[in-house]
Amino acid sequence: MEKLNCSYIYIGFLLVIISSLHCFSMCGPITFFLLKNNLNSQIGRIIYYILLGYIFGTIGYRFNRSI
Repeated sequence: MEKLNCSYIYIGFLLVIISSLHCFSMCGPITFFLLKNNLNSQIGRIIYYILLGYIFGTIGYRFNRSI
């Protein structure tokens, strides 16, 4: 397995921080007020995002290994 360049990790971390701040400040209040009492919807959304991350992470990992 090849060594991962640390600059990629730092860039990825920076992108995650910027994206999460955007989501927290803009999308969070809208979602909170629209789905205030619907906990099942929030749990379903979190599970959906976890599954999407797993699927695309696996695809990216396999694609990276094939190169």
